[in-house]
Amino acid sequence: VIIPAIATPFLILLFRQASRNFPHEMLEAARLDGLNEVAIFFRIYMPTMRSTYAAAAVITFMAAWNNFLWPVTILRSEELYPVVLTVQRLMAYTMTFDYRNVVIAGTLLASIPTLVLFLLAQRVFVQGIASTGVKG
Repeated sequence: VIIPAIATPFLILLFRQASRNFPHEMLEAARLDGLNEVAIFFRIYMPTMRSTYAAAAVITFMAAWNNFLWPVTILRSEELYPVVLTVQRLMAYTMTFDYRNVVIAGTLLASIPTLVLFLLAQRVFVQGIASTGVKG
């Protein structure tokens, strides 16, 4: 269920644009220092692109966590349903009384992991924005 959310066209475009804006002078300096391509990727490219990886992780997690149609189509067992489908099922089971409070509580509980992930990645976002600022 999660694997199709990993290779979305948006993430491919995000990484492509971030790679195009990567300073080529850093790569040339690393090659002059004797690093091979694998070492350049792990020692220079990945640490510099941490904010892009953090953004991609948050976007992918939110897409997989909030996905509704794909799990309904693929999953056959209710035990495997994600939280969004469980909240929808709460609405179906509570039709005999005012279900709004139950659905709101379920939605609040469902949004907590996304909020925690964003708060954990917030430091990386701020560092990425601060490092790409224009220096005068």
